[in-house]
Amino acid sequence: MSKLRQACRRGVQAALKSLPGDEAVFGCQVLLYHAIGSADSPLAISRARFRAHLEYLKGHGWRAVALSEYLERLAGPPSGQQEVLLTFDDATVSFLEHAAPLLAEFGFPAVVFAVPGLVGGRMDWLERDRKRLLSELRLAFPPAQRRMIRADMAAQRNSRLLGWRQLRNLQGDAIEVESHTFAHRFLDELQPKVLCDDLRLSRWTIEDHLDKTVCAVAYPYGCCTDAVAAAAEGAGYTAGFLASWRGSAASPFALGRHSVGGIFDELELGNVLSKGNLRYQELRSMLRGAGVAPR
Repeated sequence: MSKLRQACRRGVQAALKSLPGDEAVFGCQVLLYHAIGSADSPLAISRARFRAHLEYLKGHGWRAVALSEYLERLAGPPSGQQEVLLTFDDATVSFLEHAAPLLAEFGFPAVVFAVPGLVGGRMDWLERDRKRLLSELRLAFPPAQRRMIRADMAAQRNSRLLGWRQLRNLQGDAIEVESHTFAHRFLDELQPKVLCDDLRLSRWTIEDHLDKTVCAVAYPYGCCTDAVAAAAEGAGYTAGFLASWRGSAASPFALGRHSVGGIFDELELGNVLSKGNLRYQELRSMLRGAGVAPR
């Protein structure tokens, strides 16, 4: 067992002892955004609404943390504060144009997950993976929502991705660039060697271009199996992020995120964050299933 995972388990045990009564905050909440644009949609959020999200967080006492601080939280007890990690998948040009200035204005750090194999290009994966995406939409959403998401996918597939020079200029104390895999594929479809190569190449490419250490990966489409998580650990990452909020508190390679697109106003954002404060019994049950919590 890795030292980080051992530390995470110790942190979980400490968190369990500190939980008061029936309900408590467990760890830092993680928000997931994609494109920032002129209109609100399931996959994008307007600049005006994104500003409203940041105003809500600031006004309600939420403190934004850097990725390094979030990872430290995994290995120790909760801070007792309302903390949030802001993450942005895909590294689109819209992040530089709209999100970065607002984050600087509010003094919030953030993480951008980039796709190094497509840096400077476009979101071609939406067309490449269209068949499976539409199949999964039919299973997960009612017709009205499916139509909205299909239209959103069609609009987003030509979105431009940041180039290396832009990513270098962004990278600093407040903005961290991490891995969204090399080619943004459904990882459960890849053969073991191809999977490992993709994860390693993504990390190495970003490290080479940005002269930094890459420690985290966000799984495309939130697709993570046990084999994918094991491959991420084997590829040298210390953390892996899903695209849904029900991750595993016991594993740093299955960390949950709240996906909040433009259809979430400030009230709904508050509801999302409150749901992230898992009920005590639910948390204990989840950790028992992972073999972490005492019986």
